[in-house]
Amino acid sequence: MHFENEIEHKILVTYVIAKVSGYISTINVDIGQQVEPSKLLLSIVPEQTELVANLYIPLD
Repeated sequence: MHFENEIEHKILVTYVIAKVSGYISTINVDIGQQVEPSKLLLSIVPEQTELVANLYIPLD
């Protein structure tokens, strides 16, 4: 029974470590969702990347 609890704990507590430093720009999964090994979980903007934003502000 202890072995089963250990496996269940490992399934519930899983960490994903990125290969690069940066900021998360897009998250493609939800908490608790099962994913395949090839599934794109999120997108990372590398730390030293210049970000450009286009802002559209209404006049009224």
